[in-house]
Amino acid sequence: MKVTAKKQKLHDYLLTLSSSNVWEQAKLEWKHTNITYNDNTQHCHCSQVIKNVCHITNQLNGNTAEIGNDCILEFIGVDCGNTFTGIKRLIADPINAKPNTDLINISLKLGYIYQSEYDFLMSVKNKRKTSYKQNNWIAKINNRIINKTVITKNNNNKGI
Repeated sequence: MKVTAKKQKLHDYLLTLSSSNVWEQAKLEWKHTNITYNDNTQHCHCSQVIKNVCHITNQLNGNTAEIGNDCILEFIGVDCGNTFTGIKRLIADPINAKPNTDLINISLKLGYIYQSEYDFLMSVKNKRKTSYKQNNWIAKINNRIINKTVITKNNNNKGI
């Protein structure tokens, strides 16, 4: 598979932060550790403009990097696209919204929720009506997911 110039730029950057000097070995050192839902834009190390950031950590030396959805999918095999859609929905309505399957899965993987909460969310995610008690538990879990996810708002104040 041919590597584009942008992807080569990311390879080179991550190699400088890796213990191995060989890309195929170095990419195995990296683990997805967090996500940032962002109103502002920044650049992935491949030079692509991104709003939603995936944080990765090198498991051997503790180095960290921030990359975009496409890069984390291609290099680590983690698909975060629908996760950010789910986060956006929770932020808009943290009391009534239900996390989507991708957000539930990644929340368990990243340690935002417990196994029992995962099981509960998976059992109610497609229900149209939930009880008062279930709604309270959903809101509590949503709050934890939102608080564990780094959320940055656009700080560009316009006007005075």
